[in-house]
Amino acid sequence: MMKHITLSALLLLAGVGTQAQVVFESDLESWTDGLPDDFMGAKTSLEPDSIIQVSDNPHGGTSAVRLVNTPTVSGDHKRFTTQPMTVVAGQPYEITFWARGNGQVRFAMFDERAGNGYSSYSNWTPVSGDWQELTFSVTGAMNSDIGEFIISVYSTVGPEHVVIDDVTISLGEILPPVEATIQEIQETTDISGNSPLMDQGVITGGIVTAVVNNGSTMGYWIQNNAGAWNGIFVSDATNVPALGDSVTLTATVQENFGLTRLNTVLEYTVVSSGNALPAASTITTAEANTEAYEGVLSEVVNVECVLLPNTFGEWTVLQGIDSLIVNDLMYAYTPTLGTLYSVTGPINYAFGNFSIEPRDINDIELGNSIGEFAGVTVTLFPNPANTVMTLDLGGLTGRTEYTLHDATGRVVASDVVTQDRGTIDVSALTNGAYVMTLRNSTGARWSTQVIVQH
Repeated sequence: MMKHITLSALLLLAGVGTQAQVVFESDLESWTDGLPDDFMGAKTSLEPDSIIQVSDNPHGGTSAVRLVNTPTVSGDHKRFTTQPMTVVAGQPYEITFWARGNGQVRFAMFDERAGNGYSSYSNWTPVSGDWQELTFSVTGAMNSDIGEFIISVYSTVGPEHVVIDDVTISLGEILPPVEATIQEIQETTDISGNSPLMDQGVITGGIVTAVVNNGSTMGYWIQNNAGAWNGIFVSDATNVPALGDSVTLTATVQENFGLTRLNTVLEYTVVSSGNALPAASTITTAEANTEAYEGVLSEVVNVECVLLPNTFGEWTVLQGIDSLIVNDLMYAYTPTLGTLYSVTGPINYAFGNFSIEPRDINDIELGNSIGEFAGVTVTLFPNPANTVMTLDLGGLTGRTEYTLHDATGRVVASDVVTQDRGTIDVSALTNGAYVMTLRNSTGARWSTQVIVQH
């Protein structure tokens, strides 16, 4: 039994009331030297022996193509591309094909656009069982005479793997973009987090709050106001604004593996420069892990480092029971385990996780040392300290003493605290990390790291 699957709302409706103009059509009937004549463009990465002509159960005609790529990690995908053709900037294209078997497929295009030349891929879509019709859409970003349309596969399972037949690419209708604020683009009640303007061309703008250009990720965050729903990432490898630039642009709203972003920037204008940035929103780690703050310049305060950077440069902070990843798209920092930090940056979403993205060293500060000790909340500040630190025992009763150890374990200061609040002179200590330990007559003990920085 055949079934029809529409993978996403089309960027633009193709052929409403008229016949859509077809720019490519292949029924996989013509083969030369064991390879399909209409495919095998320069961007094809499947090996020839993984591209197999099959005559059993084609969707139409007498043959189809079987694509074999068995690795189960999506990063090990392989491309099956059309022969080169002319593509046009700003033109939406719709590809429809039939697939059966067992595996994962997605779609993209190559058009020499800035960056690596490729569009973003659609989400992976499973193929399972008998023939099903799949429809994807993409918009050209550059005029190119060597454009290629890409069907990408991975995790194919024999004996069928992924079999494809009857591929058609048509021109979509170019609809005018709509004017929308960032909040109108971002705010959603959809449980998936998808924008209400997904796949729509928009005219919008805001103040640039962060810029990333690390080779693999290129773009910037813009924001209208402080607060939830007011920030968004712009994927743009062509324009490089400065912090504080007020920009307007025409782009497409895209959902990219859970991240709402603006893509395919067709028009871009710097209205003014040197503007004050919207204030960072002070939020909890729980709020940082929500759709509402995606793209928003935010700050999490007094969060504890509980995991050091992994191989991807991500480290983890904790506040209560809610953790948050601190990522290194723009700035890599090596934290100290167990230390409190305040971190500022836009909230991002990638690989199934929210993260905060500090822009430079100024976005990472050591937090006040706050903890539970003998049933009360104690605070040690400032941290780092220059000349003196203040110890607030929060009304704790009973004898309390402190010791301060350096990195070698040597005691460099100690005393008995006789008041609820007192000061500790650190002016004679060398710069570096120390451990402060409190002990109370009740037997309670509490330690925290402090930094001396003159």
